[in-house]
Amino acid sequence: MDLDSTKKFCSFCGDPGRHETPLFGGLGAFICGPCVQHFHETVLGERLPKAPPWEAMSDAEVLGQLWAIAQTGFQAEDFLAEWVALARSRGGSWTAVAQALGIPRQDALDRFS
Repeated sequence: MDLDSTKKFCSFCGDPGRHETPLFGGLGAFICGPCVQHFHETVLGERLPKAPPWEAMSDAEVLGQLWAIAQTGFQAEDFLAEWVALARSRGGSWTAVAQALGIPRQDALDRFS
């Protein structure tokens, strides 16, 4: 699995990963240090939760974020494909993969083979 965070995007703010500020990964999601800090302070009550950023954005800024949002969707899809390949390499059948995803077997084959 490709865990090189310089090829990934923060799933929360959309910033790209960099060598000097790596992203931290989980099951299909990545988070940057500033987002970790923000959420840490929010959980501890040191910072009030922010309003969603799109509320203060202009229409042009909203359109400008679409690319970053699409990239996080693509990275989640790639991660899912890697996990399907992992399950298959461990002997998982297409039927088992399809059942785990809640889709028909043929759809799993078409999407991941």
